[in-house]
Amino acid sequence: MSKELERYDDRHPEPVLEPVPAVPDSNAVILAAMQKGYTPEQVEKMLDLQMKWEANEARKAYAKDMAAFKAKPPEILKTKHVGYTNSKNQLVEWDHAELGEICDAIIKGMSTHSLYHRWNQEISGKTVTVTCIITHAMGHSESTAMTGPFDTSGGKDDLKAAASTNTVLQRLTLLALTGLAAKGMDNDGTGEEPEKEFITPEQAKELYKLIK
Repeated sequence: MSKELERYDDRHPEPVLEPVPAVPDSNAVILAAMQKGYTPEQVEKMLDLQMKWEANEARKAYAKDMAAFKAKPPEILKTKHVGYTNSKNQLVEWDHAELGEICDAIIKGMSTHSLYHRWNQEISGKTVTVTCIITHAMGHSESTAMTGPFDTSGGKDDLKAAASTNTVLQRLTLLALTGLAAKGMDNDGTGEEPEKEFITPEQAKELYKLIK
């Protein structure tokens, strides 16, 4: 190396790049504070700031991954036809997607985005409350709850009536929290749209009673 280059290197030394420190966890924050002789009040404030920062990062990660999941939503079809005869001897029937099919589609889509769901159930008297909770791997959760009466249609006993309502509410809360909706029945490959059917005013009143 020439003397001129040596003099240049002396005037312009190569900068030393410090490694970027990782974001400390709560234990690291406590240890660092103890080593510096911080008071318990100061440590508490540091931990509070750390927890708020982590919660905000988890919330942003949840929103980002939920948006990615919704960008390519799973297809959910109404493949189950059900009906019952009400107290006025009228047949009430409709189509819906089964809980198992909904779960299979949603779990498969959410798992690739660090999201998972679960339910909490509470029974009070003759009503069931189901809370659906979706949690991100970083810890942020969001939830929605619905309450409904025991489904005593078809002469079910209390256990089966509670289980039936629980299944319905699990299906509804999961769809509501993910913002998804089941599609109508397939046209069996005929290329024709199925004929639209509407419920009668009496059926509407009966459904309204069930919703209440």
